[in-house]
Amino acid sequence: MMPSDTIRCLLRLFVRTPTPVPWNVVDLETGGLIFVVDARNTASTLIMSAVASQFGEVVAMDSVAVDGDEVIGCLVRSVEKSREAAAMIRGAYHFAMRENEETDEEHPY
Repeated sequence: MMPSDTIRCLLRLFVRTPTPVPWNVVDLETGGLIFVVDARNTASTLIMSAVASQFGEVVAMDSVAVDGDEVIGCLVRSVEKSREAAAMIRGAYHFAMRENEETDEEHPY
């Protein structure tokens, strides 16, 4: 399956799966691929791709509309072990998307 088809399938699956967490980073354990997804209204493709590209090659990026909102996601091909890379992306993305009210610091991206 092509990365563009894979990302669309994964986004549709995320949208249809009830979860209390509006974003996630998942090691797909196939071909070193990592799936990053965010359903928050503050989600940004620029921030997502900037963070993800630090830990591998962004091979696909897409979005789906859900009830007037947009869910964005990307597939990253890891240059390191995908499990460790997914953990690093998770931490970096969480930091990049923090709300300004938690700190006086500006967003790093």
